[in-house]
Amino acid sequence: MLPKAVVASIREAAGKPSRLRITGVDELGRRLHAEGRRLNKLGVPLNPNMLSINCLTEWEFDGVPGYGEDHENWTPAEGRAFFREFLGYR
Repeated sequence: MLPKAVVASIREAAGKPSRLRITGVDELGRRLHAEGRRLNKLGVPLNPNMLSINCLTEWEFDGVPGYGEDHENWTPAEGRAFFREFLGYR
């Protein structure tokens, strides 16, 4: 668990997620720096109340490579509001 963490999501021009940075300190004072490059993106409405963007992610944890995934989950209203603002439609 990272009680002190900063997560930054970097996006492509259309608003799709492309990179992710996580920095933080755990309860024992150990620092973490992770960077993820999202290799693909799959947006799927999982149910009427959730839009999920799932990405296969190439991670680097303090210089050590690995693969995993990243998920963004939105309610339809949150997703619409975010993408409209990101794309300048508001």
